[in-house]
Amino acid sequence: IRRPPRSTPSNSSAASDVYKRQLQELADDFSLEYRKMFISKTLDMVVEEKDNGFLCGYTQNYIRVKIFEKVPLGNIVKVKIERVEKDNTFATLCG
Repeated sequence: IRRPPRSTPSNSSAASDVYKRQLQELADDFSLEYRKMFISKTLDMVVEEKDNGFLCGYTQNYIRVKIFEKVPLGNIVKVKIERVEKDNTFATLCG
């Protein structure tokens, strides 16, 4: 009778890393597809911080959005989602 090989810490660690990477890729894909559903939609966004010339904040759907317009931090503004990329969602100010 043969016993299954014991998992060594390096084997289980490598498998765990692969599993984590696959889960992250799946989460990234779901995030991208979810955010694409809002292209051309108008959402409320709380302006929270400046980042490389953009103002960033979150919508009521917890989507992190970047706008180029100047708005005081802390304001709630209406934005139109224009473009979605793997790591970014860009919008323009409405009105």
